[in-house]
Amino acid sequence: MQSPIPRLDDLNQDYLALMAQGTSSCPGLGNNIKDNAVYGCETDAGMYFSGVSDYFNETRDGQTYRSLAGDFLIRDTLGNTLDWGSGWEIFFAQNASQFRWLGSIVWSGMPATVDGISVTLSGVQEQGGFQVSGGMKLAQGTVEFSLRRDADCPLAEGTLSMRGPDKRWYRTDLDCSGCGPLDFEGQDLGQACIDPTPLLDALEAPLTDADWDTP
Repeated sequence: MQSPIPRLDDLNQDYLALMAQGTSSCPGLGNNIKDNAVYGCETDAGMYFSGVSDYFNETRDGQTYRSLAGDFLIRDTLGNTLDWGSGWEIFFAQNASQFRWLGSIVWSGMPATVDGISVTLSGVQEQGGFQVSGGMKLAQGTVEFSLRRDADCPLAEGTLSMRGPDKRWYRTDLDCSGCGPLDFEGQDLGQACIDPTPLLDALEAPLTDADWDTP
C-alpha cells in the first residue's frame, strides 16, 4: 500500500530541481520566485514560472530550520506543472523534530506525483515516538486524524475519521492493534482494522534526518 500523500523531502527536492532550471532573468537566480515573475515568465528553454515563493534552509548550532511557502505555478519543458498554494516548515533539534504543513498542491511530475491534495497537518517526533494530527482532502474524500506510535505501539493508536463522496462520516478509535469500533453517524458498525503505516511513514520520514539530499 502506498501513502496518499508524498513525502515533504521529495517535494522539496522536486521544487529545487525545477528552480535550478531557471535563469537570472526568469525567475532570477536562487531558490525563490520573486516579484519579477508574479505575472509569469518563460525561459528560452521553455520553463515557465509565475507567482511568488519563499524557500529557507539554515543550520546553526546543530539545529536546522527549513521551510517553503508561496503561491506559484511552475511548468517544465515536458508540460508537467507544480501548482502550489501551500506552506510547510520543519524544525530539527537534537532531541526532537517537528513540522507544520498547510495548503494545497497539484504536481504532475515525478517522483512526487500529486493528483491534488489539501492538508492541515502538524507532527512531532521525539524519544522514539511520532505523533501527528490534522486533516487531508483528497480526490477520494476527506480524512481527519490524531495518531501516535512508538516502540510499544508500532501501528499507532488514536482517532481516525473518514468522509467519502457521500459527505458522511465514518469514525473509529484505533488501539495499538490497528483496530477499533467503527461508528457511522451514531450507528455501531462493528470493528474496523486499518493500517496507517504508509501514511505515517511518509509524514515521519522527513523528520528522521535533516541532511536531505539535494539535486
